[in-house]
Amino acid sequence: MNKLSAADQREVLSEVPGTLLKLAAERDFYRDIALSGLARQRIEKVASAMIDKGLRDGSVLEVANELEKAASAGDLNLDVTEQAVKLVGTDMGKHAHLSDELSGATGSSDFERFVLG
Repeated sequence: MNKLSAADQREVLSEVPGTLLKLAAERDFYRDIALSGLARQRIEKVASAMIDKGLRDGSVLEVANELEKAASAGDLNLDVTEQAVKLVGTDMGKHAHLSDELSGATGSSDFERFVLG
């Protein structure tokens, strides 16, 4: 094993700060790319759930782009939107009926007749 002189040690150690700064900048660059990708995946997941549950029409890409634009403008809180979409059942508004449309029945109880008018 070769021993380094004091001058050689100083020369090697003088390169350390620049190398560390370069590595930190590279790390931050790739971290930001990864976080951006994860955020986009989350937005697409919310958009897909919105379409599946009948809350929005269009393609996942279109809805995701609209959500991303609104979130970046500060008009949308993605956490709240995601929770709200989870609370909605699949096609919740499409199956709520008090009458039998085929037979024309208008409800069998006083309450159903009151609601149906």
